[in-house]
Amino acid sequence: MQRRLGVAVGHAPAVEDHVLRAELEKLGKPLAPMDLLIAVHALAEDCTLVSADRAFDQVPGLNVVVWKDEMEG
Repeated sequence: MQRRLGVAVGHAPAVEDHVLRAELEKLGKPLAPMDLLIAVHALAEDCTLVSADRAFDQVPGLNVVVWKDEMEG
């Protein structure tokens, strides 16, 4: 029995990457390169980002839920 697996193909976020990077640098709040890529992807897919990294809070329009480890209290 053969099964087909669907693959979701996203768009290349290169333009959004440069626009967001320039916007954050203008505000004096640059993101690390991988954080920028994660933020742009979440924005492009209109997703909520779950992260313990508070750096994402500075990204305009990004929906962020702060992950808190239960062991931290």
